[in-house]
Amino acid sequence: MRAAGCGHDCPQPTDPALADNPIGSAADPLAGWPNRTVLADPSGHRMLVYSRYERTDGQPWADGVWVPPDVDVDVAADLAVRSWAGWACSSGDPALVQSLLARGAIELRHAHQMTHRLTDIPELVPDGFAVVQLDAESLVARSYEIGSAAWSAYPPGHPDHDWADIAAAERSMRKAAAGEVLGPLLPASTVALDPGDAVLGACLVVNRDGPVPDGGPWILDVFRDPATPFGGVGSALIGGGLRALAEGGAPALGLVVTHANAHARQVYERLGFLPVSESWTVALPPDAG
Repeated sequence: MRAAGCGHDCPQPTDPALADNPIGSAADPLAGWPNRTVLADPSGHRMLVYSRYERTDGQPWADGVWVPPDVDVDVAADLAVRSWAGWACSSGDPALVQSLLARGAIELRHAHQMTHRLTDIPELVPDGFAVVQLDAESLVARSYEIGSAAWSAYPPGHPDHDWADIAAAERSMRKAAAGEVLGPLLPASTVALDPGDAVLGACLVVNRDGPVPDGGPWILDVFRDPATPFGGVGSALIGGGLRALAEGGAPALGLVVTHANAHARQVYERLGFLPVSESWTVALPPDAG
């Protein structure tokens, strides 16, 4: 049940430079995101606003792309394709996304953002397995086991398949432990263990900078090994995180889930997560020149 955020997947503090920019007829609705950058035309007119990152594969990434209302979407798309050739691009603007697809972009992910207000926490009692806290040190120590479970959860053909192999999944776990993906790992993270102490799955919760619902405690990933004989592992992992956050006074827990992963969305809804918004991530065509 991938819930990672990027496009996922990174709202954080406002860049004051945008507040001082008089160009454009409306304020950037995502001004609370980090690294906000203006892409202007030769005359200096604000055409696109975005946050600059790199994806886990090193691909440059324009996230949270917004088109000011006084800018023609197709003109903005032309500029994006020229300026960001070969980049990944994420936006909640369906008109922009369709215009980019018409210009040769390839859809990578259609995702739904959801949030839990940390009220009415479900009572989920693990049956035959244990759910315990997962801190950064433990995640590093068991990165191969947890990475292997993650790899098994997202095999080739799964809508959230990402890593090339188990080694890549293990490296991703280590990056999460180091706070290099969205934010520092929180003690609300959990791991499920069978009676023999083997890893069944994990829920990685990070502190994503910025105001709720775009920031704060955030499920970076939650997964279970599909070969486990135990039922309810994913829900128990999330439930443990919800309870820990509620007891600690956190305001909410957010996540992003892939549109094609309907089963995961149903699980989140059943646990009390509410929809917030949609976004699309596309790969822009490479520079033909």
